[in-house]
Amino acid sequence: MIKCMKKRKLVEEYVNGWREGDEEKIMRHLSSDCVIVESDNSTYRGREEIYQWIRDWNKKRSKVNKWNISSYDETEDMVFFEWHFQCTVTERLHEFDGASFVKFTSDKISYMREYRAVRKN
Repeated sequence: MIKCMKKRKLVEEYVNGWREGDEEKIMRHLSSDCVIVESDNSTYRGREEIYQWIRDWNKKRSKVNKWNISSYDETEDMVFFEWHFQCTVTERLHEFDGASFVKFTSDKISYMREYRAVRKN
């Protein structure tokens, strides 16, 4: 079991890796069989596929401008956090709120599922 502060630190460092465009910082916190499901349902399985996705993101000069965690909660084996996200992809700005839940294996992120909040006018 991972201690509470350790899980929070892993999540924060993963998020910071994206904000900083630091591929190594992102990857060091993922298990070898990690699965990441993006808010648009794109799914990446295993470190090799995830690394290629990150490399492709950076090659397109995509950038995470903001990824601010607004709330955080956890259970024994899961973390839940809400966030505000802003990125630039192929010179287009995207901004939205969302939430993620994260599972862990040992001291690594083994599963992350993201959900985008949709506002109705």
